[in-house]
Amino acid sequence: MLIRTFSLCLAAVMMTQVCISQTLAGREVPAKSVPVPSTVSPQMQAIIAQPLRTNWDKPPTTPEGWKQLSDSIATTVAPQIPAMSERMGVKIEPSTLNGVRIYIITPNNIPPEKI
Repeated sequence: MLIRTFSLCLAAVMMTQVCISQTLAGREVPAKSVPVPSTVSPQMQAIIAQPLRTNWDKPPTTPEGWKQLSDSIATTVAPQIPAMSERMGVKIEPSTLNGVRIYIITPNNIPPEKI
Protein backbone atom coordinates (compact mmCIF):
# COMPACT_ATOMS: atom_id res chain seq x y z
CA MET A 1 0.00 0.00 0.00
CA LEU A 2 2.81 2.42 0.95
CA ILE A 3 4.67 1.69 -2.28
CA ARG A 4 1.48 2.19 -4.32
CA THR A 5 0.79 5.53 -2.59
CA PHE A 6 4.39 6.63 -3.16
CA SER A 7 4.16 5.61 -6.83
CA LEU A 8 0.94 7.59 -7.28
CA CYS A 9 2.49 10.65 -5.60
CA LEU A 10 5.60 10.35 -7.76
CA ALA A 11 3.45 10.07 -10.89
CA ALA A 12 1.46 13.17 -9.85
CA VAL A 13 4.66 15.16 -9.31
CA MET A 14 6.05 14.07 -12.66
CA MET A 15 2.82 14.99 -14.46
CA THR A 16 2.83 18.38 -12.72
CA GLN A 17 6.39 18.97 -13.89
CA VAL A 18 5.40 18.13 -17.48
CA CYS A 19 2.42 20.50 -17.27
CA ILE A 20 4.54 23.29 -15.78
CA SER A 21 7.24 22.93 -18.42
CA GLN A 22 4.60 23.02 -21.15
CA THR A 23 2.95 26.06 -19.59
CA LEU A 24 6.24 27.97 -19.32
CA ALA A 25 7.18 27.43 -22.95
CA GLY A 26 7.54 30.60 -25.01
CA ARG A 27 4.62 31.86 -27.04
CA GLU A 28 4.61 33.21 -30.55
CA VAL A 29 3.16 36.72 -30.69
CA PRO A 30 1.90 38.14 -33.98
CA ALA A 31 3.89 41.07 -35.33
CA LYS A 32 2.53 44.49 -34.51
CA SER A 33 3.52 48.08 -35.02
CA VAL A 34 4.80 49.98 -31.98
CA PRO A 35 4.55 53.76 -32.40
CA VAL A 36 7.47 56.07 -31.70
CA PRO A 37 6.76 57.66 -28.31
CA SER A 38 5.87 61.33 -28.26
CA THR A 39 7.30 61.68 -24.74
CA VAL A 40 10.93 61.80 -25.90
CA SER A 41 12.89 64.52 -27.68
CA PRO A 42 12.70 64.84 -31.48
CA GLN A 43 16.33 63.65 -31.66
CA MET A 44 15.50 60.48 -29.71
CA GLN A 45 12.37 59.97 -31.82
CA ALA A 46 14.57 59.98 -34.93
CA ILE A 47 16.84 57.34 -33.36
CA ILE A 48 13.92 55.14 -32.28
CA ALA A 49 12.29 55.42 -35.72
CA GLN A 50 15.36 54.05 -37.52
CA PRO A 51 14.97 50.57 -38.98
CA LEU A 52 16.40 47.67 -36.98
CA ARG A 53 19.72 46.29 -38.15
CA THR A 54 19.66 43.18 -40.32
CA ASN A 55 19.28 40.00 -38.25
CA TRP A 56 18.65 42.03 -35.09
CA ASP A 57 16.83 39.02 -33.63
CA LYS A 58 19.61 36.51 -34.35
CA PRO A 59 22.48 37.15 -31.94
CA PRO A 60 25.91 35.75 -32.77
CA THR A 61 26.65 32.29 -31.43
CA THR A 62 30.45 32.42 -31.44
CA PRO A 63 33.06 34.76 -29.95
CA GLU A 64 34.16 35.63 -33.50
CA GLY A 65 30.58 36.51 -34.42
CA TRP A 66 30.26 38.81 -31.38
CA LYS A 67 33.57 40.49 -32.26
CA GLN A 68 32.42 41.04 -35.85
CA LEU A 69 29.10 42.55 -34.65
CA SER A 70 30.90 44.76 -32.12
CA ASP A 71 33.38 45.96 -34.73
CA SER A 72 30.63 46.76 -37.25
CA ILE A 73 28.67 48.78 -34.67
CA ALA A 74 31.85 50.56 -33.56
CA THR A 75 32.62 51.47 -37.19
CA THR A 76 29.19 53.06 -37.50
CA VAL A 77 29.36 54.95 -34.19
CA ALA A 78 33.03 56.01 -34.24
CA PRO A 79 32.58 59.05 -36.53
CA GLN A 80 29.96 60.45 -34.12
CA ILE A 81 32.15 60.27 -31.00
CA PRO A 82 34.15 63.53 -31.35
CA ALA A 83 30.99 65.64 -31.71
CA MET A 84 29.30 63.78 -28.84
CA SER A 85 32.25 64.23 -26.49
CA GLU A 86 32.45 67.94 -27.29
CA ARG A 87 28.71 68.39 -26.82
CA MET A 88 28.77 66.45 -23.52
CA GLY A 89 31.93 68.18 -22.26
CA VAL A 90 33.92 64.99 -21.71
CA LYS A 91 37.24 63.47 -22.72
CA ILE A 92 37.09 59.89 -24.07
CA GLU A 93 40.23 57.77 -23.92
CA PRO A 94 40.44 54.23 -25.30
CA SER A 95 42.11 51.69 -23.03
CA THR A 96 42.26 47.95 -22.32
CA LEU A 97 41.31 46.16 -19.12
CA ASN A 98 42.20 42.47 -18.81
CA GLY A 99 42.27 42.19 -22.60
CA VAL A 100 38.90 43.91 -23.03
CA ARG A 101 38.63 47.13 -25.00
CA ILE A 102 37.20 49.91 -22.78
CA TYR A 103 36.80 53.67 -22.88
CA ILE A 104 37.52 55.98 -19.97
CA ILE A 105 35.18 58.98 -19.98
CA THR A 106 36.26 61.97 -17.89
CA PRO A 107 34.36 65.26 -17.53
CA ASN A 108 36.31 68.31 -18.73
CA ASN A 109 35.34 70.22 -15.61
CA ILE A 110 35.39 68.39 -12.31
CA PRO A 111 34.44 70.47 -9.24
CA PRO A 112 37.30 70.50 -6.68
CA GLU A 113 35.07 68.91 -4.03
CA LYS A 114 34.55 65.88 -6.30
CA ILE A 115 38.27 65.17 -6.82
